[in-house]
Amino acid sequence: MNLVQRAVDAVDMASTQVRKSTGLKLPYRLRRTPKPNPLEGFALGLVGANLGLLAMTLYQNYAAKPIFEASPESDKNPSGSLDSISAVGKQHKEGESSTAALGRMVHEKITGEEPKTDEAAKALSYAVHWGFGMLMGGLYGALRSGKGSSDLGVGLAYGTGLWAIGDELAVPILGLQEGPTKAPKTMHANRLVSHLLYGAGLAIGTQAITHVWSNARSGNFDNFWNFDEIGVEEVD
Repeated sequence: MNLVQRAVDAVDMASTQVRKSTGLKLPYRLRRTPKPNPLEGFALGLVGANLGLLAMTLYQNYAAKPIFEASPESDKNPSGSLDSISAVGKQHKEGESSTAALGRMVHEKITGEEPKTDEAAKALSYAVHWGFGMLMGGLYGALRSGKGSSDLGVGLAYGTGLWAIGDELAVPILGLQEGPTKAPKTMHANRLVSHLLYGAGLAIGTQAITHVWSNARSGNFDNFWNFDEIGVEEVD
């Protein structure tokens, strides 16, 4: 425990004793900054990621197509050296998303055959999408464990990183989608917006569930839904 935390604990203990012995209501008390707990943060991130995934899915289903579907010819990239950067060859089929391709490959590995219906293929794609998104949310929660302040900016940066390193680099290297120069410019922008929404929702969702869990664990049910910033709080 560092010296600052010891000082906070000492002030809280002293103020508690004064209130108990004299009945006085001191005007303020210090709130403790949560101690880092990566395992707990991972679990909370898994839950918080669902808000980011919901925002991402709603955007892709209802907003992305009207915005990006009608791409002008000038938006399309000419053939380039990065049309394919796969290290393992082409693993996806024409018109197949990266999550659908991975879901199909896992299904084939387990059962020895491809999904028999479009509904099954779509369900596998969603399972991969949500599973990976929750896993990345868990990683975010573990890294941000113990951070008491609002971190929307960090969530946006995290989503941007997933887009750049994951969607634009790792996925095509694994052969699950075409290389960067194969897709039109609007497709790259569309994917970036999706990941920004995921990062924002992830940050908000994780912080909210962390706050609720912290209050529930400490028995602070009077302020259970109070989402004030961590710092100094007024005592009635």
